[in-house]
Amino acid sequence: MEIDFSKKGKLIYSQYDCIYERLFSVSKYKDMQGKSPTPASPHLFQNDDEAAVFLPEDQADLFHHYVAQLLFLCKRARPDLQTAVAFLCTRVKAPNKHDWKKLCHVIRYLRGTAHLPLIIGWDQSGNIYWYVDAAFAAHNNMRGHTGAIMTMGHGTIVGISNKQKTNTKSSTEAELVGVDEALPLILCSRMFAEAQGMRIKDNILYQDNMSAIKNKSVLSLSVISPSQIFHAQQVELLLVFLEWSDPWASAWDVRCVTCLYSLHGRFFFTWSSLGNLIYFMLS
Repeated sequence: MEIDFSKKGKLIYSQYDCIYERLFSVSKYKDMQGKSPTPASPHLFQNDDEAAVFLPEDQADLFHHYVAQLLFLCKRARPDLQTAVAFLCTRVKAPNKHDWKKLCHVIRYLRGTAHLPLIIGWDQSGNIYWYVDAAFAAHNNMRGHTGAIMTMGHGTIVGISNKQKTNTKSSTEAELVGVDEALPLILCSRMFAEAQGMRIKDNILYQDNMSAIKNKSVLSLSVISPSQIFHAQQVELLLVFLEWSDPWASAWDVRCVTCLYSLHGRFFFTWSSLGNLIYFMLS
């Protein structure tokens, strides 16, 4: 990995050598030649294991090998690959011909964007911006998919793309589960930045679902004082990041609740939400 500090106020991450080495190693496969406009194929989450033809053992090992290399890459300098790689990681146990085609699609996209670096920077506003979105019932088992990014004005500092661990009954509920999955990072990112000496003004969460925002706003306002007893419906989301053996005994718990107060939810139109870049199929 190369880290470039030459531009004032910007940090440039790149892994050109790693990318070109991967592209050279797959140059013998004809279906990995050419270029694709997006990292994810149009039917990324769709799979029919009953009718599919599974890969032979040697090709399945190659599939596992290439997916592991892409996982290494997408977690560092290429967060735009996360949606496709997150799905392919769930297929390494028994990949089929369709999974191989989806891997080839990612490689073709990487071939056309090998020169693309990750550029991050700070807009000096003192704010942390989180964009969280979710796709309802995107997978075959009717579970949703969560996408989230953190930025401080320029570039993706933290990116999340993962299959939701629970089934939901509506898009609003899927949005709440998505925020629940991103919440530990949302809270810890502010704590980490402040521990480095940065003055954080606001921790802002952007979403494109007004119902989900209103539910979280009511949840936040329900925390009146340490002596107040939480209702069962209100505790559900808080249990993820608070240790409730003695909720107010440690400074960590009190700090988490303080961060909850400072987390502001704001509305973003679907077509302009940056969180969509992480979870949409981009077809």
